[in-house]
Amino acid sequence: MSLPSSSDTGFPPKTRTNEGNPMSWSKRLSRGLAALCLTTAAFAAEASYSSVYFFGDSLSDTGNVYSATNGTYPPPPYYQGRFSDGPVWTERVAAGLGLPADSTAWRQGGNNYAWGGALSGTNGHAGPGTGLLAQVFGQWAPTTGGVADPNALYVIGIGSNDLLDAVRTNSGSTVADVAFRQSVADTVLNNLSTSLGYLISTGARNFLIANVTDLGLTPEMNLGGKGGAATEVSQYYDALLDTALDNLRQIFAVNVAEVDLFSMLEDVVADTNSGGQRFGLSNALYPCFASGAPACGDSVFADEIHPTQIVQVRAGVLALSALGIPEPGTVALLGVGLVLLMATRYRGRCAI
Repeated sequence: MSLPSSSDTGFPPKTRTNEGNPMSWSKRLSRGLAALCLTTAAFAAEASYSSVYFFGDSLSDTGNVYSATNGTYPPPPYYQGRFSDGPVWTERVAAGLGLPADSTAWRQGGNNYAWGGALSGTNGHAGPGTGLLAQVFGQWAPTTGGVADPNALYVIGIGSNDLLDAVRTNSGSTVADVAFRQSVADTVLNNLSTSLGYLISTGARNFLIANVTDLGLTPEMNLGGKGGAATEVSQYYDALLDTALDNLRQIFAVNVAEVDLFSMLEDVVADTNSGGQRFGLSNALYPCFASGAPACGDSVFADEIHPTQIVQVRAGVLALSALGIPEPGTVALLGVGLVLLMATRYRGRCAI
């Protein structure tokens, strides 16, 4: 995997000199990578997961759709089969746990069962057998023999496509309109609960669950006049999810962490609209892949619904934090996105 340019990562190029420091860039890079490897090893020791498995949709897919379409979709400028301009949050999580290979797509021999366009049921926009239930029952179970590793981590992020489809179908404001969208959210939760129940029954004990982002902030919903309905159903589903996960913790002897992608996206967009002091972004409205749009390094969204890798970086950092793995100060100073991209590019050099 090649290291994207600075314009793609959102981190401005640095002007470096050797004045007062004759160390070459290659040596500095090697030392930086060594420090990063030590940091990643410390993360992994704290988390102590034997492996990590991913289920979900295009926010998490690292190449299942790309592999199934013989490398034709998603096409450039999407990054190497991801639905973004760079690596996605599941790759950050796996790297932060010291298990980078586990984020490889299932169709490419890895543990990432997420499919772009996945719905919470059996099917998805990519075709039959790509939804969450199919990922768990039709792909993961046959691959593993239906026996879960109790020391592994199971990560699930699903629901965005179901809810977006509901708003596309009916964005009205009547009681019946709202009830329709909420019924779709209820179905998402039921399908997620079915998946979790099965994984628990096979021995899974450690989970990280992502809620849905504020879908009303996506360019498709926002610019299309459907932002209010999309935000409403996102909030409704996330409230259901919070309650369901609380109940899960009380009923079963399992560890369940949740990453709040809804608040994360709201924070990034609010910062962008107020000058970008925290994240350095200036465009929260238009997809950077659109003709004449601001660069992806300045933007929140890559296309009409998918965030840029800068936002994906933030999601990965929050996910690790939800697992009790703090963001180290050195990584924060260097820029989490660039450092984790370096870790992915040079992961073969880390003995973890």
